Amino acid sequence: MAEFTFLFLCSVVLSLWVRACLKLHKLTQTNQDKNRTFWGQIGQQLGDYDLYMGILFGKAERHSLYHSELAALITEIRAAFKLAIWAILLFILYLIFNFGL
Repeated sequence: MAEFTFLFLCSVVLSLWVRACLKLHKLTQTNQDKNRTFWGQIGQQLGDYDLYMGILFGKAERHSLYHSELAALITEIRAAFKLAIWAILLFILYLIFNFGL
């Protein structure tokens, strides 16, 4: 029973994290330069990753990649990441209390 619960919670946490990352990918695609090569786009995404995290978890208006039409998408991504982070924290608490005590 404990193995089933562990695998179930692991899959839920992983799916929530993947869902949040896919939503973040939508945000990165709106700010992509379409004329770059594949490797140039990857380099641009990795270079702008701190800006995307600043947009999501800080004041979005302070960053150069922010546009007012992205506000709805940003709030949706924030909610997805908050849900994924809470799921990770609850999973860690489950691991501590179930296997540690």
